[in-house]
Amino acid sequence: MRLVVLNDLAVHPRNAPWGLFATNETHRRTALAQYRPRSEVGTHLRNQMSYHILGEGNMAYTYEDMQREAREWLKGYLPQLDPEEPWLNKQRRDH
Repeated sequence: MRLVVLNDLAVHPRNAPWGLFATNETHRRTALAQYRPRSEVGTHLRNQMSYHILGEGNMAYTYEDMQREAREWLKGYLPQLDPEEPWLNKQRRDH
């Protein structure tokens, strides 16, 4: 088992995805500036995180709220997916 203490991770671009969930506000903001998504899904999630990290979001935002928003976003995004995309085929093989 490995324990990752998010606030103790070095502030570095490779740690940016973890830093988005740190409790230290400076760490979160730096991670947000350094994070570079590799897909449109990652871009959407970064945008959602930035909305809340920068204080513009509703503090009562829950996991269920995030799931609902992500599901609605995916409904619009899924028809555009190419069934030949490698990441999609990998998911199918894993299940």
